[in-house]
Amino acid sequence: MTGTGGARRSGGPAGVSTTDQEHGRATPETPGVRVHTLTAEEKGAWVDDINARMAALERQWEKSDRTDMHALYGALIFCGAQLPPWLFSGLCRLLEQQFPQLESPYHEIRWMRVREA
Repeated sequence: MTGTGGARRSGGPAGVSTTDQEHGRATPETPGVRVHTLTAEEKGAWVDDINARMAALERQWEKSDRTDMHALYGALIFCGAQLPPWLFSGLCRLLEQQFPQLESPYHEIRWMRVREA
C-alpha cells in the first residue's frame, strides 16, 4: 500500500512505517524508517476497510450457497495474523488437501512471509 507522495506504508494498529520525513520518529532498529502512530481517524478507516473486505468475502461465500472455497480461503488468509501459526498452517493445508485447485505454493509462501513480517 502506498501513501501520499508514493511513500510505502505497512504495519498494523501499533503504527505505520513510512519514509515520509515529516511524520513520526526514527527507530533504532530501522534508522532510515520513521514510525507514525495512527490517529483515531486513521484507525477507524483501517477498521472500516477490514470490516468491508470481510463482509465482501462473507457475501461471496453466502451467494455461492457456502461452496466458494476461494472466499473461505481468502477469509482464512485475511484473518491469519490473528491465529496461532500452527493453526493457520494446518487449516491452509486441510483446505488445499480438500480442494487441490486452491493450491498455489507461490501465494502460500508469500502470505506466510507477510504474516511473519
